[in-house]
Amino acid sequence: MKLIKYVKEGLNVERKLAKVLIKTGQIEVNNKVVLDPAINLKKDDKISYLGELIDYREYEYIALYKKEGYVSSRNDEKAPSLLNLITDERLRKRLKIVGRLDTDTSGLIFLTDDGDFIHKVTSPKKEIEKVYYVELEKEITKEDILQLEKGVLIKEKNTEYLTKPARCKMLTETSVLLAIVEGRHHQVKKMMRAVGNELTLLKREKIGSIDLEGLDPGCYRDLTEEEIKYFKNN
Repeated sequence: MKLIKYVKEGLNVERKLAKVLIKTGQIEVNNKVVLDPAINLKKDDKISYLGELIDYREYEYIALYKKEGYVSSRNDEKAPSLLNLITDERLRKRLKIVGRLDTDTSGLIFLTDDGDFIHKVTSPKKEIEKVYYVELEKEITKEDILQLEKGVLIKEKNTEYLTKPARCKMLTETSVLLAIVEGRHHQVKKMMRAVGNELTLLKREKIGSIDLEGLDPGCYRDLTEEEIKYFKNN
């Protein structure tokens, strides 16, 4: 990355001002003044402005506990965007939503500006497992559980498909943990309807190796380097 881009993004200023700051000696690289905006930075370089380190990363990776009532899109007239839960305006403008959760669904969702990461998490070929806590209108039977685990036939207007094998654990007579490796539109709802039941509550508990531990509804945290690598190397 070039120094001018780092300063522009890190300080959230216009490119013209970033260039002025560099040219007037207000930017240091590894404690040395650098006047060339076009120099290429190394991974471990430390960039500072007036003696203060600029906290900037090329990409942002966020795990968010989405609350019910928020939509998984940037703009919507019917409900607020889950991006409104990000308090840092500069960060909020950078981020894209990885996948989606319905407005009435809560739980774990990722936000990033790294297109490769988005592909690794959402590509059907990667078969990233997602775990959902499901509450149901009626009692679920052992036969229903077996059917969900083997795969159920989903019929739609112009097509039908068999879901891939899932893992399903009964918690109570009307609640289960369901783990799937697909992410089709309204898939969990359709799977439950295929066994004659309806959702009353749906929460995504886990994506891959990452869960909601330590997060309250509406809160978020940075993904760790190890967590990012889990998806990048998958």
